[in-house]
Amino acid sequence: MALLVVACGSSSNKPEYCSNVTELEGSVEEIESIELQSGALSALQAGLNQLQSDASQVVSSSKQDFPTETTNLKNSVSGLSTAMKELATAPTPGEVLAISPQVAAVVAASEELVEATESACE
Repeated sequence: MALLVVACGSSSNKPEYCSNVTELEGSVEEIESIELQSGALSALQAGLNQLQSDASQVVSSSKQDFPTETTNLKNSVSGLSTAMKELATAPTPGEVLAISPQVAAVVAASEELVEATESACE
């Protein structure tokens, strides 16, 4: 009888990736809220660092269940990272604005993963 209770109790727990997805949403919102203009480089770099950490955790915890979505997320974060590395030390507003497609790709990939995990994380 005790085994049955333990089994039922553990099935109601949310998967580990749910909290990771929530953290990812926060870092994506942070990146998305940064106004892409000159002077935003340090905020973008800090946001990217947190995003990379959160994305790594969510990919690690959910890639088995959501391989397509996690691959898309990993690739989009990598693309943003590459674009950030290509920016000059003191980029012009136009240069900073040029990374907006990479930011949009990260946002889209994270939204895709959030939607995919939604039923398990409610």
